[in-house]
Amino acid sequence: MIESNQASAGVRAERLRALSALLPQLSAHGRQAYESISFKEIGLKLPPIPGLPALPPTSGGFGYQDARVSLSQSVYDAELRNRYRARKTDEQARYSPFRIRAT
Repeated sequence: MIESNQASAGVRAERLRALSALLPQLSAHGRQAYESISFKEIGLKLPPIPGLPALPPTSGGFGYQDARVSLSQSVYDAELRNRYRARKTDEQARYSPFRIRAT
């Protein structure tokens, strides 16, 4: 009985894995950074303005955060669809009321 329940759970798990491959895939990434930019390196030169201080060599430190979420979904994948159907058939066969049981 225990082995039968474990086998049933295994068949169900295979079907759910096959189904998850057909569903949209969602991923999220986040990062946080602290940087300073050298104006000389990026080629930024401002002419001196009388009465104002000159442009500093760097921008000074600043931080930023970046968060991205992506979603992908294949329009049609015959192999994944066939794999799901096969797993579903396996699961239905396991629970069929006409299944012959050895005693």
